[in-house]
Amino acid sequence: MKRRKEAAAARMPGTKLQETLRQGAYTLIGTIAVPLALFAAGSGSPNSPTFSPGFLIAWLICNGRKRSPVGGWLFFFYWQLYSGLLISAVFFATNIQSYVPENFENTRLFVLFLASSVPGLLLFVVKCAVGTLLLSVRTWDMLKLLRWTMVAELAAAILGAGIDAAYFPDNLGLSFLTIVPDLLWLAYFFRSTRVRHVFRSHDWDVAVNAIHPLKLKMAT
Repeated sequence: MKRRKEAAAARMPGTKLQETLRQGAYTLIGTIAVPLALFAAGSGSPNSPTFSPGFLIAWLICNGRKRSPVGGWLFFFYWQLYSGLLISAVFFATNIQSYVPENFENTRLFVLFLASSVPGLLLFVVKCAVGTLLLSVRTWDMLKLLRWTMVAELAAAILGAGIDAAYFPDNLGLSFLTIVPDLLWLAYFFRSTRVRHVFRSHDWDVAVNAIHPLKLKMAT
């Protein structure tokens, strides 16, 4: 019996290392695949379907992690959060001239443009920071802070949409592409069973067997 315990203990570091490498690979693939999917969807014609292989990759990986605490839709939230941060940084760098006052007819329009875009960008960065802290501490108080940050981000997006409708109608479509996902994710963090078990009761290891039971494999 003692030898069995020693052998099991000897295998533990390798198991943990494999799990760490596997999670790192999932994150790396996720960070790359979602931007590719978004760019592929945006490059098609208006009448073409928005499906692209990147979304299939996203679904396969997130579904494959559904028994993990940070899996399923929760994993997809972080997937799009960090890939969205990457995309925002790229677009901000390539469109930096849009934030130059000389490119506007008057100062009033420049201020209105900043009011419609900057609060949402800042709150998105704050959401990334709070979401990262939530992954680290996994407390209900931090989860509630993430919710309030998302509420503030949604309010900023709605305000920005109102300004765009009146002064920058060409940007209105992008505003709705922000509002709709924000509403869906906010509903998810209020209603998700996984979120309650992972961040509140901390009993996902037990609850997962009822939510996602293991499929028995037939012996050969």
